[in-house]
Amino acid sequence: MKIMLCDYPSEMQRDLSYEKQLLQTGLPEAEVLTAAYRDAESFIRDMQGVSALLTAFIPLPREVLERLPDLRIISVNAAGCNTIDVASARELGIAVENVPDYCTEEVATHTLALMLALMRHLKAYDRQVTHQHLWQFQTQHGMRRLNTCTLAVFGWGRIGRRVAELAKAFGLRVLVVSHHLTSLAARAAGVQCVSKVQALAEADIITNHMRQTAANIHYFDAAAFAAMKKHPVFLNAGRGAAVDEAALIRALDLGQVRAAGLDVLDSEEPDLAKCGLLGRENVILTPHAAFYSDTSLQDLARQSCQHIIDFNYMLHAKSAATMLQEMRETVQAAMAQVAVRIAREGAAYARLSQQPDTARAHTPRVVDYAELKALVEAKGGQTIWQAAENEAAQELRQGRDRRECARNVVRRLVQYLGVQEPLAVVFFAAPYCPYNTLRQEVPAEAALQEELTGVVQRFAGEAGVNYEIKQFFPSLSDSSYLKIGDSDASLQVLQQNMPAMAVLYPLPFAAIRALDIPALNFGVYGRDAHKWSERVCRSYSFGTLPRLLLRTVEHFLA
Repeated sequence: MKIMLCDYPSEMQRDLSYEKQLLQTGLPEAEVLTAAYRDAESFIRDMQGVSALLTAFIPLPREVLERLPDLRIISVNAAGCNTIDVASARELGIAVENVPDYCTEEVATHTLALMLALMRHLKAYDRQVTHQHLWQFQTQHGMRRLNTCTLAVFGWGRIGRRVAELAKAFGLRVLVVSHHLTSLAARAAGVQCVSKVQALAEADIITNHMRQTAANIHYFDAAAFAAMKKHPVFLNAGRGAAVDEAALIRALDLGQVRAAGLDVLDSEEPDLAKCGLLGRENVILTPHAAFYSDTSLQDLARQSCQHIIDFNYMLHAKSAATMLQEMRETVQAAMAQVAVRIAREGAAYARLSQQPDTARAHTPRVVDYAELKALVEAKGGQTIWQAAENEAAQELRQGRDRRECARNVVRRLVQYLGVQEPLAVVFFAAPYCPYNTLRQEVPAEAALQEELTGVVQRFAGEAGVNYEIKQFFPSLSDSSYLKIGDSDASLQVLQQNMPAMAVLYPLPFAAIRALDIPALNFGVYGRDAHKWSERVCRSYSFGTLPRLLLRTVEHFLA
Protein backbone atom coordinates (compact mmCIF):
# COMPACT_ATOMS: atom_id res chain seq x y z
CA MET A 1 0.00 0.00 0.00
CA LYS A 2 1.32 3.44 -0.95
CA ILE A 3 0.32 6.52 1.04
CA MET A 4 0.99 10.01 -0.31
CA LEU A 5 1.34 13.16 1.81
CA CYS A 6 0.87 16.01 -0.65
CA ASP A 7 0.01 19.70 -0.44
CA TYR A 8 1.14 23.13 -1.57
CA PRO A 9 4.89 23.79 -1.10
CA SER A 10 4.33 26.15 1.85
CA GLU A 11 2.38 23.42 3.67
CA MET A 12 4.98 20.75 2.91
CA GLN A 13 7.71 22.78 4.59
CA ARG A 14 6.48 21.80 8.04
CA ASP A 15 7.77 18.78 9.95
CA LEU A 16 5.83 15.68 8.84
CA SER A 17 7.70 13.19 11.01
CA TYR A 18 4.75 12.72 13.40
CA GLU A 19 2.36 11.81 10.57
CA LYS A 20 4.91 9.46 9.02
CA GLN A 21 5.49 7.76 12.38
CA LEU A 22 1.76 7.28 12.94
CA LEU A 23 1.23 5.80 9.48
CA GLN A 24 4.26 3.53 9.60
CA THR A 25 3.32 2.28 13.07
CA GLY A 26 -0.31 1.67 12.10
CA LEU A 27 0.48 0.20 8.68
CA PRO A 28 3.98 -1.32 8.89
CA GLU A 29 3.88 -2.61 5.32
CA ALA A 30 2.85 0.70 3.80
CA GLU A 31 5.18 2.93 1.80
CA VAL A 32 4.78 6.56 2.88
CA LEU A 33 5.63 9.12 0.18
CA THR A 34 5.70 12.93 0.16
CA ALA A 35 5.39 15.42 -2.70
CA ALA A 36 4.77 19.13 -3.00
CA TYR A 37 1.86 20.02 -5.29
CA ARG A 38 2.98 21.93 -8.38
CA ASP A 39 0.27 21.35 -10.97
CA ALA A 40 -2.39 18.77 -11.82
CA GLU A 41 -0.32 16.79 -14.33
CA SER A 42 2.71 16.32 -12.09
CA PHE A 43 0.40 15.45 -9.20
CA ILE A 44 -1.31 12.75 -11.27
CA ARG A 45 2.09 11.28 -12.15
CA ASP A 46 3.15 11.30 -8.49
CA MET A 47 -0.10 9.53 -7.52
CA GLN A 48 0.26 6.46 -9.74
CA GLY A 49 -0.08 3.35 -7.58
CA VAL A 50 -1.09 5.38 -4.50
CA SER A 51 -4.02 4.02 -2.47
CA ALA A 52 -4.35 6.75 0.17
CA LEU A 53 -3.85 10.52 0.02
CA LEU A 54 -3.34 12.83 3.00
CA THR A 55 -3.87 16.48 2.04
CA ALA A 56 -5.53 19.70 3.14
CA PHE A 57 -5.84 22.21 0.32
CA ILE A 58 -4.96 20.82 -3.11
CA PRO A 59 -7.77 20.97 -5.72
CA LEU A 60 -9.27 17.59 -6.61
CA PRO A 61 -11.97 18.07 -9.28
CA ARG A 62 -13.58 15.15 -11.07
CA GLU A 63 -11.22 15.32 -14.06
CA VAL A 64 -8.27 14.74 -11.71
CA LEU A 65 -9.98 12.04 -9.62
CA GLU A 66 -10.86 10.09 -12.77
CA ARG A 67 -7.15 9.76 -13.54
CA LEU A 68 -6.27 8.26 -10.13
CA PRO A 69 -7.40 4.64 -10.61
CA ASP A 70 -5.56 3.31 -7.54
CA LEU A 71 -6.83 5.89 -5.06
CA ARG A 72 -9.19 4.50 -2.41
CA ILE A 73 -9.29 7.15 0.31
CA ILE A 74 -8.59 10.88 0.68
CA SER A 75 -7.96 11.88 4.28
CA VAL A 76 -8.28 15.65 4.58
CA ASN A 77 -6.17 17.04 7.40
CA ALA A 78 -8.49 20.02 7.70
CA ALA A 79 -12.02 20.74 8.85
CA GLY A 80 -13.48 21.28 5.37
CA CYS A 81 -13.47 19.45 2.02
CA ASN A 82 -14.32 22.39 -0.24
CA THR A 83 -11.39 21.80 -2.62
CA ILE A 84 -12.59 18.24 -3.38
CA ASP A 85 -15.45 17.14 -5.63
CA VAL A 86 -16.81 14.86 -2.91
CA ALA A 87 -19.81 13.64 -4.94
CA SER A 88 -17.55 12.53 -7.81
CA ALA A 89 -15.12 10.92 -5.38
CA ARG A 90 -17.89 8.80 -3.89
CA GLU A 91 -19.18 7.91 -7.35
CA LEU A 92 -15.66 6.77 -8.26
CA GLY A 93 -15.42 4.65 -5.10
CA ILE A 94 -13.03 6.98 -3.26
CA ALA A 95 -13.79 7.61 0.40
CA VAL A 96 -13.32 11.18 1.69
CA GLU A 97 -12.73 11.77 5.40
CA ASN A 98 -12.12 15.09 7.14
CA VAL A 99 -11.54 16.20 10.75
CA PRO A 100 -14.32 18.70 11.50
CA ASP A 101 -13.75 19.40 15.18
CA TYR A 102 -10.02 19.45 15.86
CA CYS A 103 -9.62 23.25 16.01
CA THR A 104 -12.98 24.67 17.13
CA GLU A 105 -11.49 26.35 20.17
CA GLU A 106 -8.50 27.77 18.31
CA VAL A 107 -10.52 29.31 15.44
CA ALA A 108 -13.08 30.77 17.82
CA THR A 109 -10.46 32.39 20.05
CA HIS A 110 -8.54 33.63 16.99
CA THR A 111 -11.73 35.26 15.73
CA LEU A 112 -12.24 37.00 19.06
CA ALA A 113 -8.58 38.08 19.06
CA LEU A 114 -9.00 39.72 15.64
CA MET A 115 -12.21 41.37 16.80
CA LEU A 116 -10.67 42.76 19.99
CA ALA A 117 -7.51 43.94 18.25
CA LEU A 118 -9.50 45.84 15.62
CA MET A 119 -12.11 47.22 17.97
CA ARG A 120 -9.34 48.53 20.26
CA HIS A 121 -7.11 49.77 17.36
CA LEU A 122 -4.16 47.74 18.68
CA LYS A 123 -2.32 47.63 15.35
CA ALA A 124 -2.38 51.41 15.02
CA TYR A 125 -1.29 51.93 18.63
CA ASP A 126 1.55 49.42 18.28
CA ARG A 127 2.87 51.10 15.10
CA GLN A 128 2.58 54.52 16.71
CA VAL A 129 4.57 53.49 19.78
CA THR A 130 7.10 51.31 17.92
CA HIS A 131 7.85 53.48 14.90
CA GLN A 132 6.90 57.01 15.97
CA HIS A 133 7.79 56.69 19.65
CA LEU A 134 4.51 58.48 20.33
CA TRP A 135 2.89 57.75 23.69
CA GLN A 136 -0.60 59.24 23.19
CA PHE A 137 -3.99 57.54 23.40
CA GLN A 138 -6.04 60.30 21.73
CA THR A 139 -4.62 59.67 18.26
CA GLN A 140 -7.32 57.04 17.70
CA HIS A 141 -11.02 57.82 17.33
CA GLY A 142 -14.35 56.05 17.00
CA MET A 143 -13.84 53.37 19.64
CA ARG A 144 -17.00 51.66 20.91
CA ARG A 145 -17.66 49.95 24.22
CA LEU A 146 -17.96 46.29 23.30
CA ASN A 147 -21.07 45.48 25.32
CA THR A 148 -23.02 48.10 23.37
CA CYS A 149 -22.28 46.41 20.04
CA THR A 150 -24.02 43.79 17.92
CA LEU A 151 -22.16 40.83 16.43
CA ALA A 152 -23.56 38.98 13.39
CA VAL A 153 -22.35 35.39 13.02
CA PHE A 154 -22.77 33.87 9.57
CA GLY A 155 -22.83 30.06 9.92
CA TRP A 156 -23.95 27.98 12.88
CA GLY A 157 -21.57 25.06 12.93
CA ARG A 158 -19.25 24.16 15.78
CA ILE A 159 -17.09 27.26 15.33
CA GLY A 160 -19.97 29.67 14.83
CA ARG A 161 -21.62 28.40 18.01
CA ARG A 162 -18.42 28.73 20.02
CA VAL A 163 -17.76 32.28 18.72
CA ALA A 164 -21.28 33.28 19.79
CA GLU A 165 -20.74 31.73 23.21
CA LEU A 166 -17.48 33.63 23.74
CA ALA A 167 -18.91 36.88 22.36
CA LYS A 168 -21.80 36.78 24.82
CA ALA A 169 -19.26 36.66 27.64
CA PHE A 170 -18.18 40.15 26.48
CA GLY A 171 -21.78 41.33 26.59
CA LEU A 172 -22.31 41.47 22.83
CA ARG A 173 -25.77 41.09 21.31
CA VAL A 174 -25.46 38.18 18.88
CA LEU A 175 -27.36 37.76 15.61
CA VAL A 176 -27.03 34.54 13.60
CA VAL A 177 -27.64 33.92 9.89
CA SER A 178 -28.14 30.20 9.26
CA HIS A 179 -30.69 27.89 7.66
CA HIS A 180 -29.89 25.28 10.30
CA LEU A 181 -30.74 27.31 13.42
CA THR A 182 -34.29 26.93 14.75
CA SER A 183 -35.98 29.58 16.85
CA LEU A 184 -36.06 27.19 19.82
CA ALA A 185 -32.34 26.48 19.55
CA ALA A 186 -31.65 30.20 19.15
CA ARG A 187 -33.48 31.00 22.37
CA ALA A 188 -31.61 28.25 24.19
CA ALA A 189 -28.29 29.63 22.93
CA GLY A 190 -29.22 33.22 23.77
CA VAL A 191 -28.92 34.45 20.19
CA GLN A 192 -31.33 35.83 17.60
CA CYS A 193 -31.82 34.13 14.23
CA VAL A 194 -32.19 36.76 11.50
CA SER A 195 -32.05 37.22 7.73
CA LYS A 196 -28.93 38.25 5.85
CA VAL A 197 -30.51 41.66 5.17
CA GLN A 198 -31.18 42.33 8.87
CA ALA A 199 -27.73 41.16 9.93
CA LEU A 200 -25.95 43.39 7.41
CA ALA A 201 -28.04 46.37 8.48
CA GLU A 202 -27.72 45.98 12.26
CA ALA A 203 -24.26 44.52 12.91
CA ASP A 204 -21.32 46.46 14.31
CA ILE A 205 -19.14 43.38 13.78
CA ILE A 206 -19.62 40.64 11.17
CA THR A 207 -17.83 37.29 11.25
CA ASN A 208 -17.99 34.51 8.64
CA HIS A 209 -17.96 30.84 9.63
CA MET A 210 -20.06 29.35 6.83
CA ARG A 211 -19.19 26.03 5.26
CA GLN A 212 -17.99 26.79 1.74
CA THR A 213 -20.30 25.64 -1.05
CA ALA A 214 -20.80 26.60 -4.68
CA ALA A 215 -23.83 28.63 -3.60
CA ASN A 216 -21.92 31.00 -1.29
CA ILE A 217 -18.83 31.82 -3.33
CA HIS A 218 -18.37 35.63 -3.06
CA TYR A 219 -21.32 35.69 -0.65
CA PHE A 220 -19.88 38.93 0.69
CA ASP A 221 -19.80 40.97 -2.51
CA ALA A 222 -20.12 44.68 -3.38
CA ALA A 223 -23.87 44.63 -2.74
CA ALA A 224 -23.39 43.04 0.67
CA PHE A 225 -20.76 45.57 1.74
CA ALA A 226 -22.95 48.44 0.53
CA ALA A 227 -25.81 47.09 2.69
CA MET A 228 -23.68 47.27 5.87
CA LYS A 229 -25.29 50.38 7.34
CA LYS A 230 -23.19 50.58 10.53
CA HIS A 231 -19.80 50.34 8.76
CA PRO A 232 -18.83 47.24 10.73
CA VAL A 233 -15.61 45.44 11.52
CA PHE A 234 -15.53 42.50 9.10
CA LEU A 235 -13.92 39.19 10.13
CA ASN A 236 -13.28 36.05 8.10
CA ALA A 237 -11.73 32.97 9.68
CA GLY A 238 -13.88 30.68 7.55
CA ARG A 239 -13.21 30.27 3.85
CA GLY A 240 -11.56 32.87 1.61
CA ALA A 241 -13.82 32.14 -1.37
CA ALA A 242 -16.80 33.52 0.56
CA VAL A 243 -15.43 37.06 0.12
CA ASP A 244 -15.00 39.08 -3.06
CA GLU A 245 -11.60 40.58 -2.20
CA ALA A 246 -11.79 43.37 -4.77
CA ALA A 247 -15.18 44.37 -3.37
CA LEU A 248 -13.80 44.30 0.19
CA ILE A 249 -10.90 46.56 -0.80
CA ARG A 250 -13.34 49.03 -2.34
CA ALA A 251 -15.54 48.84 0.77
CA LEU A 252 -12.53 49.66 2.96
CA ASP A 253 -11.57 52.56 0.70
CA LEU A 254 -15.15 53.92 0.79
CA GLY A 255 -15.54 53.41 4.53
CA GLN A 256 -18.40 50.93 4.11
CA VAL A 257 -16.30 48.57 6.25
CA ARG A 258 -14.45 50.17 9.17
CA ALA A 259 -11.81 47.46 9.55
CA ALA A 260 -11.14 43.86 8.50
CA GLY A 261 -9.52 40.88 10.18
CA LEU A 262 -8.81 38.06 7.75
CA ASP A 263 -7.23 34.69 8.37
CA VAL A 264 -7.99 33.45 4.85
CA LEU A 265 -7.79 34.91 1.35
CA ASP A 266 -9.31 33.72 -1.89
CA SER A 267 -6.10 31.85 -2.74
CA GLU A 268 -4.24 29.47 -0.47
CA GLU A 269 -1.04 30.66 -2.17
CA PRO A 270 -1.69 34.43 -2.45
CA ASP A 271 0.67 36.79 -4.25
CA LEU A 272 1.17 39.11 -1.29
CA ALA A 273 3.25 41.55 -3.31
CA LYS A 274 0.09 42.38 -5.28
CA CYS A 275 -2.42 42.13 -2.41
CA GLY A 276 -4.35 45.37 -1.97
CA LEU A 277 -5.18 44.54 1.65
CA LEU A 278 -1.60 44.96 2.90
CA GLY A 279 -0.23 48.11 4.48
CA ARG A 280 -3.49 49.26 6.06
CA GLU A 281 -3.75 50.20 9.74
CA ASN A 282 -7.33 48.95 9.83
CA VAL A 283 -6.61 45.52 8.35
CA ILE A 284 -5.05 42.55 10.13
CA LEU A 285 -4.06 39.53 8.04
CA THR A 286 -2.91 36.19 9.46
CA PRO A 287 -1.63 33.35 7.21
CA HIS A 288 -4.49 30.85 7.64
CA ALA A 289 -3.27 30.31 11.19
CA ALA A 290 -6.53 30.41 13.16
CA PHE A 291 -6.53 26.62 13.50
CA TYR A 292 -3.01 26.50 14.85
CA SER A 293 -1.87 25.34 18.26
CA ASP A 294 0.41 22.52 19.33
CA THR A 295 -2.63 20.61 20.59
CA SER A 296 -4.77 21.14 17.49
CA LEU A 297 -1.95 20.09 15.14
CA GLN A 298 -1.38 16.91 17.08
CA ASP A 299 -5.10 16.10 17.13
CA LEU A 300 -5.35 16.85 13.42
CA ALA A 301 -2.40 14.64 12.52
CA ARG A 302 -3.60 11.78 14.71
CA GLN A 303 -7.18 11.78 13.45
CA SER A 304 -6.37 12.25 9.77
CA CYS A 305 -3.78 9.47 9.84
CA GLN A 306 -6.15 7.20 11.75
CA HIS A 307 -8.70 7.54 8.93
CA ILE A 308 -6.16 5.96 6.57
CA ILE A 309 -5.04 3.33 9.05
CA ASP A 310 -8.60 2.21 9.73
CA PHE A 311 -9.75 2.24 6.11
CA ASN A 312 -9.94 -1.17 4.43
CA TYR A 313 -6.74 -2.46 6.02
CA MET A 314 -7.90 -2.53 9.64
CA LEU A 315 -7.42 -6.22 10.41
CA HIS A 316 -4.42 -6.73 8.14
CA ALA A 317 -2.01 -5.23 10.63
CA LYS A 318 -4.01 -5.60 13.87
CA SER A 319 -5.80 -8.36 15.71
CA ALA A 320 -9.55 -8.36 16.22
CA ALA A 321 -8.96 -7.74 19.94
CA THR A 322 -6.84 -4.66 19.19
CA MET A 323 -9.39 -3.26 16.74
CA LEU A 324 -12.23 -3.86 19.19
CA GLN A 325 -10.37 -1.96 21.90
CA GLU A 326 -9.53 0.91 19.54
CA MET A 327 -13.18 1.16 18.45
CA ARG A 328 -14.22 1.23 22.10
CA GLU A 329 -11.76 4.02 22.93
CA THR A 330 -12.81 6.08 19.90
CA VAL A 331 -16.51 5.79 20.72
CA GLN A 332 -15.90 6.50 24.41
CA ALA A 333 -14.04 9.72 23.57
CA ALA A 334 -16.78 10.84 21.16
CA MET A 335 -19.55 10.17 23.69
CA ALA A 336 -17.65 12.01 26.41
CA GLN A 337 -17.42 15.09 24.15
CA VAL A 338 -21.16 14.94 23.51
CA ALA A 339 -21.89 14.62 27.24
CA VAL A 340 -19.79 17.71 27.99
CA ARG A 341 -21.56 19.69 25.25
CA ILE A 342 -25.02 18.64 26.49
CA ALA A 343 -24.13 19.63 30.05
CA ARG A 344 -22.80 22.99 28.88
CA GLU A 345 -25.88 23.72 26.77
CA GLY A 346 -28.18 22.60 29.59
CA ALA A 347 -26.47 24.99 31.97
CA ALA A 348 -26.73 27.81 29.41
CA TYR A 349 -30.44 27.13 28.92
CA ALA A 350 -31.03 27.13 32.69
CA ARG A 351 -29.17 30.42 33.05
CA LEU A 352 -31.03 32.12 30.20
CA SER A 353 -34.43 30.81 31.26
CA GLN A 354 -33.66 31.63 34.92
CA GLN A 355 -34.54 28.07 35.88
CA PRO A 356 -32.51 25.84 38.17
CA ASP A 357 -30.04 23.58 36.39
CA THR A 358 -31.59 20.22 37.25
CA ALA A 359 -30.04 18.29 34.38
CA ARG A 360 -28.53 15.05 35.60
CA ALA A 361 -24.95 14.35 34.59
CA HIS A 362 -24.77 11.40 32.22
CA THR A 363 -21.96 8.88 32.25
CA PRO A 364 -21.60 7.45 28.74
CA ARG A 365 -20.98 3.72 28.63
CA VAL A 366 -19.41 1.63 25.88
CA VAL A 367 -19.64 -2.17 25.75
CA ASP A 368 -18.80 -4.75 23.13
CA TYR A 369 -21.32 -7.33 21.90
CA ALA A 370 -20.02 -10.07 24.19
CA GLU A 371 -20.52 -7.79 27.20
CA LEU A 372 -24.00 -6.87 25.97
CA LYS A 373 -24.97 -10.54 25.83
CA ALA A 374 -23.61 -11.02 29.35
CA LEU A 375 -25.74 -8.10 30.60
CA VAL A 376 -28.82 -9.61 28.97
CA GLU A 377 -28.11 -13.01 30.50
CA ALA A 378 -27.56 -11.45 33.94
CA LYS A 379 -31.06 -9.98 33.67
CA GLY A 380 -32.45 -13.44 32.90
CA GLY A 381 -32.62 -12.90 29.16
CA GLN A 382 -30.87 -16.06 27.93
CA THR A 383 -33.75 -16.79 25.59
CA ILE A 384 -33.94 -13.13 24.50
CA TRP A 385 -30.58 -13.00 22.74
CA GLN A 386 -31.16 -16.45 21.29
CA ALA A 387 -34.50 -15.25 19.88
CA ALA A 388 -32.85 -12.08 18.54
CA GLU A 389 -30.26 -14.13 16.69
CA ASN A 390 -32.97 -16.46 15.34
CA GLU A 391 -34.87 -13.42 14.05
CA ALA A 392 -31.69 -12.33 12.32
CA ALA A 393 -31.61 -15.63 10.45
CA GLN A 394 -35.21 -15.11 9.38
CA GLU A 395 -34.44 -11.55 8.18
CA LEU A 396 -31.51 -12.89 6.17
CA ARG A 397 -33.79 -15.38 4.42
CA GLN A 398 -36.08 -12.45 3.57
CA GLY A 399 -33.23 -10.73 1.77
CA ARG A 400 -32.04 -8.25 4.42
CA ASP A 401 -28.42 -7.08 4.34
CA ARG A 402 -26.26 -9.06 6.79
CA ARG A 403 -25.01 -5.87 8.42
CA GLU A 404 -28.55 -4.64 9.00
CA CYS A 405 -29.47 -8.00 10.51
CA ALA A 406 -26.55 -7.69 12.95
CA ARG A 407 -27.56 -4.15 13.92
CA ASN A 408 -31.11 -5.34 14.59
CA VAL A 409 -29.81 -8.00 16.97
CA VAL A 410 -27.97 -5.33 18.95
CA ARG A 411 -31.01 -3.03 18.98
CA ARG A 412 -33.30 -5.77 20.33
CA LEU A 413 -30.91 -6.61 23.16
CA VAL A 414 -30.47 -2.94 24.13
CA GLN A 415 -34.26 -2.48 24.14
CA TYR A 416 -34.63 -5.51 26.40
CA LEU A 417 -32.18 -4.06 28.91
CA GLY A 418 -34.16 -0.81 29.05
CA VAL A 419 -30.99 1.22 29.57
CA GLN A 420 -31.64 4.86 30.49
CA GLU A 421 -28.04 6.09 30.37
CA PRO A 422 -26.20 6.76 27.08
CA LEU A 423 -24.95 3.41 25.78
CA ALA A 424 -22.92 2.48 22.70
CA VAL A 425 -22.26 -1.07 21.53
CA VAL A 426 -19.24 -1.89 19.36
CA PHE A 427 -19.33 -5.07 17.30
CA PHE A 428 -18.14 -6.65 14.06
CA ALA A 429 -20.39 -7.30 11.06
CA ALA A 430 -20.08 -9.35 7.88
CA PRO A 431 -18.20 -9.81 5.70
CA TYR A 432 -15.07 -11.08 7.37
CA CYS A 433 -12.29 -12.17 5.04
CA PRO A 434 -9.33 -13.87 6.73
CA TYR A 435 -6.20 -12.23 5.45
CA ASN A 436 -4.02 -14.47 3.31
CA THR A 437 -0.59 -12.99 2.85
CA LEU A 438 3.07 -14.00 2.80
CA ARG A 439 4.70 -13.16 6.12
CA GLN A 440 8.40 -12.40 6.30
CA GLU A 441 8.64 -13.89 9.79
CA VAL A 442 7.63 -17.33 8.44
CA PRO A 443 10.68 -18.79 6.63
CA ALA A 444 8.69 -20.84 4.10
CA GLU A 445 6.51 -17.87 3.17
CA ALA A 446 9.49 -15.50 2.97
CA ALA A 447 11.19 -17.96 0.60
CA LEU A 448 8.03 -18.17 -1.51
CA GLN A 449 7.92 -14.37 -1.83
CA GLU A 450 11.59 -14.28 -2.80
CA GLU A 451 10.97 -16.84 -5.55
CA LEU A 452 7.91 -14.94 -6.78
CA THR A 453 9.87 -11.67 -6.89
CA GLY A 454 12.51 -13.29 -9.07
CA VAL A 455 9.94 -14.70 -11.51
CA VAL A 456 8.12 -11.37 -11.81
CA GLN A 457 11.28 -9.31 -12.26
CA ARG A 458 12.60 -11.58 -15.02
CA PHE A 459 9.24 -11.57 -16.81
CA ALA A 460 8.93 -7.79 -16.45
CA GLY A 461 12.23 -7.34 -18.28
CA GLU A 462 11.07 -9.56 -21.13
CA ALA A 463 7.57 -8.08 -21.42
CA GLY A 464 8.52 -4.45 -20.84
CA VAL A 465 5.99 -4.11 -17.99
CA ASN A 466 6.52 -2.56 -14.55
CA TYR A 467 5.13 -4.58 -11.63
CA GLU A 468 4.58 -3.96 -7.94
CA ILE A 469 4.41 -6.75 -5.38
CA LYS A 470 2.21 -5.75 -2.45
CA GLN A 471 1.53 -7.58 0.77
CA PHE A 472 -2.24 -7.27 0.45
CA PHE A 473 -4.50 -7.50 -2.56
CA PRO A 474 -6.47 -4.19 -2.44
CA SER A 475 -9.87 -5.89 -2.88
CA LEU A 476 -11.76 -8.87 -1.55
CA SER A 477 -10.58 -12.17 -2.95
CA ASP A 478 -11.85 -15.75 -2.84
CA SER A 479 -8.32 -16.83 -1.92
CA SER A 480 -8.89 -15.21 1.48
CA TYR A 481 -10.62 -18.42 2.51
CA LEU A 482 -7.68 -20.72 1.81
CA LYS A 483 -5.66 -19.64 4.84
CA ILE A 484 -6.10 -17.76 8.13
CA GLY A 485 -3.45 -15.38 9.39
CA ASP A 486 -5.34 -14.48 12.59
CA SER A 487 -4.48 -16.20 15.85
CA ASP A 488 -6.98 -18.43 17.66
CA ALA A 489 -7.37 -15.74 20.33
CA SER A 490 -8.17 -13.12 17.69
CA LEU A 491 -10.73 -15.40 16.03
CA GLN A 492 -12.37 -16.03 19.40
CA VAL A 493 -12.78 -12.28 19.97
CA LEU A 494 -14.21 -11.97 16.46
CA GLN A 495 -16.73 -14.77 16.94
CA GLN A 496 -17.84 -13.46 20.33
CA ASN A 497 -18.42 -9.96 18.96
CA MET A 498 -20.09 -10.60 15.59
CA PRO A 499 -23.84 -10.87 16.31
CA ALA A 500 -25.37 -14.13 15.09
CA MET A 501 -22.20 -15.02 13.19
CA ALA A 502 -23.20 -18.69 13.10
CA VAL A 503 -26.19 -17.86 10.91
CA LEU A 504 -25.26 -14.55 9.29
CA TYR A 505 -21.71 -15.41 8.22
CA PRO A 506 -20.73 -18.98 9.12
CA LEU A 507 -17.13 -19.81 8.30
CA PRO A 508 -15.43 -23.20 8.75
CA PHE A 509 -12.40 -21.78 10.58
CA ALA A 510 -10.92 -25.20 11.45
CA ALA A 511 -11.14 -26.38 7.84
CA ILE A 512 -9.63 -23.16 6.49
CA ARG A 513 -6.76 -23.35 8.96
CA ALA A 514 -6.17 -26.98 7.99
CA LEU A 515 -5.89 -25.98 4.32
CA ASP A 516 -3.27 -23.32 5.06
CA ILE A 517 -2.65 -22.55 1.38
CA PRO A 518 -0.76 -19.29 0.71
CA ALA A 519 -2.29 -17.29 -2.12
CA LEU A 520 -0.73 -15.17 -4.84
CA ASN A 521 -3.10 -12.73 -6.53
CA PHE A 522 -2.27 -11.57 -10.05
CA GLY A 523 -4.42 -8.56 -10.81
CA VAL A 524 -5.70 -7.60 -14.24
CA TYR A 525 -5.07 -4.06 -15.46
CA GLY A 526 -8.24 -1.99 -15.71
CA ARG A 527 -10.52 0.63 -14.18
CA ASP A 528 -13.60 0.94 -11.93
CA ALA A 529 -13.54 -2.49 -10.29
CA HIS A 530 -16.97 -3.82 -9.20
CA LYS A 531 -18.87 -0.97 -10.90
CA TRP A 532 -21.14 -0.88 -13.94
CA SER A 533 -18.35 0.92 -15.80
CA GLU A 534 -15.72 -1.71 -14.96
CA ARG A 535 -13.37 -2.52 -17.84
CA VAL A 536 -9.97 -4.13 -18.34
CA CYS A 537 -7.10 -3.59 -20.73
CA ARG A 538 -7.63 -6.38 -23.26
CA SER A 539 -4.07 -6.65 -24.54
CA TYR A 540 -2.58 -6.99 -21.06
CA SER A 541 -5.35 -8.94 -19.31
CA PHE A 542 -5.79 -11.52 -22.08
CA GLY A 543 -2.31 -11.47 -23.56
CA THR A 544 0.48 -10.55 -21.16
CA LEU A 545 -1.08 -11.66 -17.86
CA PRO A 546 -1.79 -15.28 -18.93
CA ARG A 547 1.87 -15.62 -19.97
CA LEU A 548 2.98 -14.39 -16.51
CA LEU A 549 0.63 -16.87 -14.83
CA LEU A 550 1.96 -19.72 -16.95
CA ARG A 551 5.57 -18.70 -16.27
CA THR A 552 4.87 -18.64 -12.50
CA VAL A 553 3.17 -22.05 -12.49
CA GLU A 554 6.00 -23.57 -14.53
CA HIS A 555 8.57 -22.13 -12.12
CA PHE A 556 6.93 -23.48 -8.97
CA LEU A 557 6.18 -26.89 -10.47
CA ALA A 558 9.57 -27.35 -12.07
